[in-house]
Amino acid sequence: LLIIGAGVTAILVLNPFASHDAVPAAISKLLTSGAPENVKMSGSIVTFDNGKDATSPNLSIDFSSEINTRTSENTASAVVSATLPGNATTFNFDISELHTANGDLYLKLKGVSMLTALSAVFETIDDEWIRIEGSDFNSIESILPDNIAATCLVNAAGNLGQYGANFVSLYNKSPFVEYATDNINIDAKKGQLYRLSFNSTKLTEFVNSLNGSGFANELMACMDATAVNENLTDEAVAEVIKNIPTIYVEIDDKDNFTRVYLSSTSEDGLSGAVADISFEYPATTIKVEEPEYHITLGDFLAQILSDFYGENIIEGEAES
Repeated sequence: LLIIGAGVTAILVLNPFASHDAVPAAISKLLTSGAPENVKMSGSIVTFDNGKDATSPNLSIDFSSEINTRTSENTASAVVSATLPGNATTFNFDISELHTANGDLYLKLKGVSMLTALSAVFETIDDEWIRIEGSDFNSIESILPDNIAATCLVNAAGNLGQYGANFVSLYNKSPFVEYATDNINIDAKKGQLYRLSFNSTKLTEFVNSLNGSGFANELMACMDATAVNENLTDEAVAEVIKNIPTIYVEIDDKDNFTRVYLSSTSEDGLSGAVADISFEYPATTIKVEEPEYHITLGDFLAQILSDFYGENIIEGEAES
């Protein structure tokens, strides 16, 4: 139940909140097919851990993405820089992704051969598109626990929109997101900045109200389980809220959020993370074309095996 509530909460958090009574309207717009059809995102994510016992690398990720929310077609690319703890060694690599209208996923990696012992394999597919088809997802699903159906879970998430009116109704009964324009320590880019906070009592009521909902039952069916009737306590939810990063949003005059900024720092100031994401809503419909040349996931996995024998079996496959 907490997982379900957290998922819906994440959707509600990324909302355009304006200074008028826009919270219910914004949530309704986002959850009841009112979200813009075409969305462009760009921004950066930075994590750091400078403690003497640090085990995590310092990461810097610059990314951009385009998505058609109606067809799920999308493109994404990211430039990643990772500095290992304890030394000044830094690795840089690129990741690109395409998701086409027919459901195929394409991935491209560049510069990752230095990160793995299988460097010969990754040199072979460096800067090449790898196609992952629907049948490949079925193969991946076969190695998951028997009671978890990944495809079913993906489909359930895709059906989230049909429960929008129910979510809005439940949220209006327990509006747990609060916002203010004071105590903001970052500069605005395009519009008014709002600092978000959460009312633990109302959030507890909202999460518990999801129990037995259509969406919850659909998720439980995917996991061959039944809904848990035990409610969360206000104390448990308050403990979770304590670990939520500081969240700011910027809003346009159409109740679309144009920016989400998240910041979290440890008490000693030695570790933390910052994400700064901007959004645009173009009028032109986003369409994703399949790459003319690619290799299949099967080719890639076979190459990993054949690499131990010093034989390159990847020939690639071009679209006809």
